Amino acid sequence: MTYETRIAIEIAGIRRSLPLEIKYRVEAIKGKPELIHDSVSFLSGEERRSGEIVYDLLGLRQRKELEGRLLDHWKSENREARE
Repeated sequence: MTYETRIAIEIAGIRRSLPLEIKYRVEAIKGKPELIHDSVSFLSGEERRSGEIVYDLLGLRQRKELEGRLLDHWKSENREARE
C-alpha cells in the first residue's frame, strides 16, 4: 500500500515541509497484524529520492505515531475493499 504524508524541517528559523511517500504492507504474524516497511521516498515534482534516512531521524514517539497511522490507513482501505 502507499501512504503519503509530510515531514517538516526547520533550519535557521525557516520551516519547510517535504512530501513523503511510504510504501508498506501488513502481514499477520502469530495472528497479529504487523507492519512491514518496504520503502520511503521524498517526492520532488516528478522525481523520487530515497528517504530511508527518515526512519533514522524519527524519535520513538514519532515512529509509533507513524505506525499507528499506517495501520489505520490499511484498516480503512481493507474495510472499503470488503464492502
